[in-house]
Parts: sequence; structure tokens; C-alpha cells
Amino acid sequence: MENTGIQNALKHARQNRGRHLDGFKELLRFPSVSLDAAFQSELRDCAEWILGEMTRIGLRNCRLLPTAGNPIVYAEFLDAGEDAPTVLL
Repeated sequence: MENTGIQNALKHARQNRGRHLDGFKELLRFPSVSLDAAFQSELRDCAEWILGEMTRIGLRNCRLLPTAGNPIVYAEFLDAGEDAPTVLL
């Protein structure tokens, strides 16, 4: 028998496929070439968009961390349980 959590996630993904694809397409429109200095403004816009999405979906402690190079987008979800794996993107 398949895990109920996985079944629920798949059901949600199927029911919201169009909305998720629209968001993904919006993300892909950013010309965020991190190695090209000509795209630094667009890269920052992309990072801010990702930050907004992380906030929208309920992640906590969402912030942009400045660096000497490209910004780091950081957010937390610490409610999965002690035995849950950690994911870093």
C-alpha cells in the first residue's frame, strides 16, 4: 500500500497542475545567468521572486542573504519531525 502522504501530495499536484506550471514558467522567464555580470539585476529579481514564493507557501525565516557574489535565498520549514530528512536547495 502506498504512503498516504505521497498519495495526498500527488493528488494535490494533479489538481493544481496548471497553477504550478504557470508559476514554473514565470520563474523560467527570468534571464538569471549567474556568471554574466550583465544579468545581476535580473538575478536579484529572480531571487526576490523565489523569496516571495517561499513566503507565500508558508516557509519561515525567509530572507535574502547578501554575498560578495550572488544572493542566497534562505527559508526554513522545521515542522516535519525529528526523523525527517533535511533538504537544502
